[in-house]
Amino acid sequence: MRPIAVLPIALILLTVAPAAAMSDVGAIILEFNTSVRAEGMGSSGVATHWGGDPGSWANPGLLAYQEGLRFSKMESRLAPDLADEVWLRDERVTFGVAGFGLLYDRGPLEGTFLVGFPQGTDDAGNSTGTNQSWMKAERIGAGVSLFRFLESVAGQSDSSVSKMLDVSVGYTYIAFEDQLAPDEVLQDGSAGPAKGDARSFGTLIHFTPLNTVGPTYAAGPLGGVRLSLAYGQSLLNDSTSLIVHTDTEQRDPFPRKYVRGWSAHVETGFPPDLRAGLRHMGLGRLVDSLTPLVSYGYTNQSVDPGILWDVETQQYNYEHDTSGLFNEESTGWELTVANIWTIRRGHLLGAGDIDGDTEGNSLGFKLAGVGGMRWDKATVPQVSGLSRVEREAWTVWVDLSSLMN
Repeated sequence: MRPIAVLPIALILLTVAPAAAMSDVGAIILEFNTSVRAEGMGSSGVATHWGGDPGSWANPGLLAYQEGLRFSKMESRLAPDLADEVWLRDERVTFGVAGFGLLYDRGPLEGTFLVGFPQGTDDAGNSTGTNQSWMKAERIGAGVSLFRFLESVAGQSDSSVSKMLDVSVGYTYIAFEDQLAPDEVLQDGSAGPAKGDARSFGTLIHFTPLNTVGPTYAAGPLGGVRLSLAYGQSLLNDSTSLIVHTDTEQRDPFPRKYVRGWSAHVETGFPPDLRAGLRHMGLGRLVDSLTPLVSYGYTNQSVDPGILWDVETQQYNYEHDTSGLFNEESTGWELTVANIWTIRRGHLLGAGDIDGDTEGNSLGFKLAGVGGMRWDKATVPQVSGLSRVEREAWTVWVDLSSLMN
């Protein structure tokens, strides 16, 4: 019996992850951005620090800006044009308070999981039934906003330092494992299970040159305006190990990436008279729930591969590829109204002829001091010849800091 059962996932991965295919990397599941929010903005998220759940996939330093206890679940067909039975999923829990954030997606959570149910065949082409092939990546991470955290420890939560300038750093540990086909169909030794681990590091510099927003968004005709600028960079999937399956002569590196980018974000609150009137009517919590009334952010991101082909050894090494041949460039924006409805647009330019627009939408509600929930959807381009693919996610959260007070 030959391991044809492994081909659907292997070939689909090499088709829809072109940068990985060109680099012959392993652990290709780590190539896929699991933030549906960021995907709607051209997959640009390394400096997107606002919104309560910034995309720590692109930058572990953004864990410092997590708010409350959050559970999120993402689901998407990987490449519907090629196979309906291959799914990309992600489950994670984050917790953030006072400039410190944690990420956990291990154990009972699925983590990032790629699963397929291909039909196996024998040498005569007869079906041997459905087999399961899978890849998974489990993560544990932490991030800290240096100034905000120090102010919180010192009991100076009203300090204006972190509101004007802040620096955050973060770290994520990644445990990778795959099973390209069940053991009983691997008689010729061409595939098999593999394990490995990697780490991601990130940092963000956050600067607020304009802030007329008071504690109650009551300043100025728009309830105040806050403008912030940020620059982020990260090293994703850093490792010294190689992915090795049954064939020990085939050793593939992790898809290491160097990511950098910047963002600009502006938000406003309710006009003071309207806010005061609503509070007088006993609708103060509703006002807080819908604030900021308008939020707009723009992002720009560039990604370089962290692996390089060595002509002499005929192997890939963990080196920064600055040739520009496999770079990924992305831009995007996000407009949110009353913390309820969001529209996102972006553009992604990547290796393998990926050159297309992205779009996304979001619908949710936040109850100030309690929590909330949100649904996100994004449509993203794939390699030339494949139709766009949709990703969806759900997020629910609880504001523990308010509930404990």
